[in-house]
Amino acid sequence: MHIVQRLRRLLTPAPPVPPGTGQRIQAAEQEKAKQQILADVRAVTAAHQSAGGSTQ
Repeated sequence: MHIVQRLRRLLTPAPPVPPGTGQRIQAAEQEKAKQQILADVRAVTAAHQSAGGSTQ
């Protein structure tokens, strides 16, 4: 019986995705990447300053 349930789930079409979902996911991923880049830049800048380097 378990196999029948799994097959039924695999063969039934997924419910429709609301419009704009892909754009929201992409925007969230872009924001996450932006935040990661900013964090990396801050870390490098802090390391550079602690080593006595100039930030300009």
